[in-house]
Amino acid sequence: MNNQIIDLSKIRLGSMMNSLRVDENECMEIISRAYQIGIKDIDISPSYISGKSIRLTSKIVNLLNKKDIN
Repeated sequence: MNNQIIDLSKIRLGSMMNSLRVDENECMEIISRAYQIGIKDIDISPSYISGKSIRLTSKIVNLLNKKDIN
């Protein structure tokens, strides 16, 4: 069995479906859990769902007050 350690700093959380298939509460849970396990990089783009995704993702990060999320 391979017991390699995964470097979570290289994993990025996707946000493309935030606000389309993921509501505010679920987005909060996803980002909180990702942060708890060490994922602090989020893929965002103003083009995802005409900017709705980035607005929701930014709102959640600000509510969580996590300054070290990229």
